[in-house]
Amino acid sequence: EEPVSRLALRPPWPNPFRYSTSIVFMAPEDGVATVSIYEVTGRLVRKLPAQSITAGRNEVVWDGRSDDRIAARSGVYFIRVETGGETAYGKVVLFE
Repeated sequence: EEPVSRLALRPPWPNPFRYSTSIVFMAPEDGVATVSIYEVTGRLVRKLPAQSITAGRNEVVWDGRSDDRIAARSGVYFIRVETGGETAYGKVVLFE
């Protein structure tokens, strides 16, 4: 894949999803990334553990559960990826 000059979030797959979705993002450099999932109200649903990443393609999986491991309700959720002082946003739809 081509090198990237800034953080870019790819569309989650599958989307919509029922059990889990892959969140793929392209990072311009090695570092640490955090991925957070929010309800449309802005409430934080899940903050995935920070992970070391490499420049280029990276992937994390959201299992459709909240931080307290309870299945999230059907609806639209916003994804926030942060790394290297940059932030990227996306959205995904969960259905039961």
